[in-house]
Amino acid sequence: MIRLMLAAGLLSAACLTPALAQNPGGKAGGAQPAHPHHAAMDAQSKENLEALKPLDCTVQRVVICDHKGECSKSETFGEMPLPAKMLADPLRRILAGVSKDGLPHLSAIHLYGQNENDLTAQGMDGEVSWMLVADRKDDTMTFSASSDNKIMTGFGICKDIDEQ
Repeated sequence: MIRLMLAAGLLSAACLTPALAQNPGGKAGGAQPAHPHHAAMDAQSKENLEALKPLDCTVQRVVICDHKGECSKSETFGEMPLPAKMLADPLRRILAGVSKDGLPHLSAIHLYGQNENDLTAQGMDGEVSWMLVADRKDDTMTFSASSDNKIMTGFGICKDIDEQ
């Protein structure tokens, strides 16, 4: 099950990423904001997008819960032994990791939001939906993925790439 959660969707992510990249601002071609307040929000979003830095994340602890509310600790993050590494790059709209076979695994970021300290990114990878919440102020992160009445939650750290 968990193998499905992280292994499924390499092909779908590869196919979706170019489509998402064609419209990074999320607007239809030539569309104008309907209200001046929306124009200010769009300008702020553009500044935030330009200021985004990729995050180097390490998942250190994992808990898996089923639909009955029974939870257990896991020594793996999907197929990868802990600690597991991943890269979150909202600018390029990708979440990247490595499969157990050593091959790259990409998942498209479909939706993200950020403020001064926090980044939230969401996506789907095959039949799995996921969400990453990274606090840039204290470097903590939470990653949750759900599929087939199970939820996997990973806890760890994320640092801006330029902090390395």
